[in-house]
Amino acid sequence: MEVMDKWCNSFPTEIKVGYQRYRVHLMDEEERRNCGDKLGSCDHVRSVIKISNHLAGPEAVNTLLHEVMHAIWWVWSVGDETEEERGVTNITNGMCCVIADNPDFTTWMTRNLSPDKRADAINALYGNGN
Repeated sequence: MEVMDKWCNSFPTEIKVGYQRYRVHLMDEEERRNCGDKLGSCDHVRSVIKISNHLAGPEAVNTLLHEVMHAIWWVWSVGDETEEERGVTNITNGMCCVIADNPDFTTWMTRNLSPDKRADAINALYGNGN
């Protein structure tokens, strides 16, 4: 589990989305079950993004980015009735702000999306078959 330990230690603990700062929390199995077995969630009232602690590498990046998109949707008040083009533009602009305001998150995300990190994450989660 050394790879998982390194991954958890490098995990971002806070992400700034526009004017709001979201604390990032890793959910254990009990918390995940209480959330309906979701891989992640975004609580706008408490400014907390939660993701399952069993994810690593690209799956973790994808889940965290998915929850950041929920935060962007909320902070920029995109809303359900928004036309697609406006929604896409707002999400893109918000993502650019998140990337610019959170260099550690961007570095972590890029590092964990690399193909070798995917193999490391799979080995850490499921073993190398030996």
